[in-house]
Amino acid sequence: KELRKNVPFSMDDFTFIAAVQSDPIVWVVNEDSPYTTAADFIKAAKTKTLNVAGDGPQSNVQLQHLIAEKDLGIKTNFVPFNGSGKALTALMGKKVDLCASTLSAAQKQLGNGLKILVVFADQSAASAPTAKEAFGKDIAPAGAAIRGICAPKGLSPEVLTKLENGIKGICEDPDFIAETKKLKLDIGFKNAQETQRIVSQTSKLVSENKNLF
Repeated sequence: KELRKNVPFSMDDFTFIAAVQSDPIVWVVNEDSPYTTAADFIKAAKTKTLNVAGDGPQSNVQLQHLIAEKDLGIKTNFVPFNGSGKALTALMGKKVDLCASTLSAAQKQLGNGLKILVVFADQSAASAPTAKEAFGKDIAPAGAAIRGICAPKGLSPEVLTKLENGIKGICEDPDFIAETKKLKLDIGFKNAQETQRIVSQTSKLVSENKNLF
């Protein structure tokens, strides 16, 4: 609802039970790209127009990229695709210079000649630096995909606690963890209170930056 009109619901219509994964946005290039670091890409983008593939339009991926453009003083040609898979395929086919993707999607393709230049999160991942490490400045992680469980507003405290504990148990189950590792998914359980805090913080960031579209 922060990004599009006529959406018949808002975040206030839900009770957030738990988050199980935070999937930040990353910049990805081919291993033989002339841009060996994120700083290389920024330097080139200030002298010529570079093409960037990503989910869109008006996606969390594009929003993160637009925030990075604003904070780093660059402008690129964003080429929207229906999903990170198609955007990464365009990058592998050398149709674009860089791809903005979710970390989980990019990690699955690292064996296909791709590498991650930067991760827009508080912690580095896949041997890639954070924005603070790559650029010397923080860039708001507004595009991270927060995956979890919610229910309609008004869930009783007793049911909320039962569901919250059940999801926590699943996230700690060794068999479940083993399967997520095969899929290269980083699972990190957050309880209802922490999930609500994350959702509120992210919604605020989206609202503050939606004018970038």
